[in-house]
Amino acid sequence: MGYTDLRDWIKQVEAMGELRRIHGADWKHEIGAVADISSHPILFDEINDYPAGYRILTNPSKSLPAWFLTVGMSTAARGKKLNQEWRERLRGLRPLPAKVVESGPVMENVLVGSDVDVLRFPAPLWHERDAGRYIGTADAVAMRDPEGGWVNLGNYRLQVHDAKTLGLYICYGKHGEGILEKYHSRGKACPVVVILGGDPALLLTSILHVPWGISEYDFAGGLKKAPLEVISGPITGLPIPAAAEIALEGEIPVDQHMMEGPFGEWTGYSEPRPASIIQVKAIYHRHEPILLGQLPRQLSRPTHAKLQGDFLFGGMIWDEIEKAGARDIQAVATYSRYLIAVSIKQRYAGQARQVGLLASQCHSGGFMGRYVVVVDEDVDPF
Repeated sequence: MGYTDLRDWIKQVEAMGELRRIHGADWKHEIGAVADISSHPILFDEINDYPAGYRILTNPSKSLPAWFLTVGMSTAARGKKLNQEWRERLRGLRPLPAKVVESGPVMENVLVGSDVDVLRFPAPLWHERDAGRYIGTADAVAMRDPEGGWVNLGNYRLQVHDAKTLGLYICYGKHGEGILEKYHSRGKACPVVVILGGDPALLLTSILHVPWGISEYDFAGGLKKAPLEVISGPITGLPIPAAAEIALEGEIPVDQHMMEGPFGEWTGYSEPRPASIIQVKAIYHRHEPILLGQLPRQLSRPTHAKLQGDFLFGGMIWDEIEKAGARDIQAVATYSRYLIAVSIKQRYAGQARQVGLLASQCHSGGFMGRYVVVVDEDVDPF
C-alpha cells in the first residue's frame, strides 16, 4: 500500500495502531522528553503558546510498520533476513525524476517580507542543554549544484536565531557542504530551500548517502515507485514538494556566520561553533501545518537506533562493498554508525581483511565509521 503525502502517511499509520496523539504539550519542557521515551510516532497538537492545528509529528521511524510503509515494503523478516531484503530493495531501485506541477497545497499560505517569522511554527527545545530551539531536525535542505545542475537534499540541523535567520550546521564531507563551497568560493550567496514537513520517504533519502549527482527527489521517487510532484520556488527556482507541509526559501550568504549549538546530536553533545546562516526570504505552508521533527537517534530509545542504523545504513554499506568488487557478503549491521559488523562466507586468505577495509572506506561506512568487525557466515551480526 502506498501513500500520497505526510497526511496520508499519518492516516495509514494511525489505522495500523502505531500513532499516538498528545494534546497540550509544552514545546520547551515536554515534547523532546516525550518523544525520547516513546517507541511510536507521535502527533502533538494544541501545543502551549500556539493555536490548535499547528502541529508537530515526531518519531517517524520508530515504528517498524510505519518504516515499511515509508519504503514500500511488506515483510515478516527481521534481523539478518530483513537486512538482506532491504539490500535487495536498494539494488533494484531506479530513481524516478520529480514531476514539475504548477502549484500545490504547500502554497495555501505565502508569507514574505515583514510576515516572515519561522517561530510561527512550534520549534521545540529538544534537550535542556541545547543552545536554543531547533526547527530543523527532520528537515531536508535543498541546494542546486552550480556545475552539474542537479539538486541535492540533506538532513542538516537548523537552529532558530531570530524570526528570519537560521543557523545551518553541515558536517564536513557532506554533499551540501561541497555545493555550498562552490557558491561561496565564487563570492555568491547559495540559494536554498528548506522542507520542514515533507514526505517521510524524502526525509529518509536525505539521511541516506545517495551518490553524488543523483537527486534525493529522484531517489525518493524510486523508493515510492512514483515521481514526487514539485513546484518551482518563486525566489530560488529550486523544486519544492507540492504537498509539503512547510517550506522556506532563502539564501546562505557569503562569510556570514553565527555561533551554533551546543545541540544533543546522536554522537552526544556537540560543542558550539561558528556556522553558516540561512536568511529566510519566504515561508510557504499548508493550512494547519505539521512540523516534522525527531531526536538524534543515539539519545533516543534503542529501538530507534537499531532501526535507523542496522537496516538502513547496513544495506547501503553492503551495496557499496559489492560494487567495489567484494563477494560473499551475508549481512551488514551498524551500531550508532561507529561500529560496522559484516558477516561473510570466507573463501580465501585475506578476504576478511579486504572486506573490512572496503567497509571502513566506502562512502556510507567512511562517514563516522570507527570500528569494523568481520565475522563468519554462521554469526548473525544483528
